Amino acid sequence: MNPDHSPVRIERLETAMYGIMERTQQPTLRAILRRPSIHSVHRITCYYADGSASNSIATLIHTSQSTTLDCLYEGLFGQRPLHYEISFDRYEHFCDVLHRVHFDRLYHQRNMPLHASTLWQLERGAAQYSHGIIMTPVTPPMPYSALVNAIDAYLPEAIKRIHK
Repeated sequence: MNPDHSPVRIERLETAMYGIMERTQQPTLRAILRRPSIHSVHRITCYYADGSASNSIATLIHTSQSTTLDCLYEGLFGQRPLHYEISFDRYEHFCDVLHRVHFDRLYHQRNMPLHASTLWQLERGAAQYSHGIIMTPVTPPMPYSALVNAIDAYLPEAIKRIHK
């Protein structure tokens, strides 16, 4: 078995990501999707294994009325998220990249360094469906580099690094 797909390693990475969600008491994508008028939800979780920055969770919520991005930093700002209005064009461009790289069919990035200091989890949910992948933003291969570039271009607020 390829060590990059080891169930133990993937489970450890997923546990780290969901630990941030639990510690910050963030609702799951499915819980958000149950709210009235929600069309889709995307979430970007940034994990800094070396502790150099505050872990963060950015939740992009698209409704028929608006698209908003709430960025919460673990242990900062009294656990209150920074709130941003996102233009429909930015949202559409971001979603277009996910569609072009077939995000819903991707698995976690292969060949991540064993001790990567920064990891991102990107999740997407709509209706009863949700999917997520873990990747490193540091020189990832295609198609993960396209995702990293899309986040950087269209949702830079979601990955703002706040040093401890």
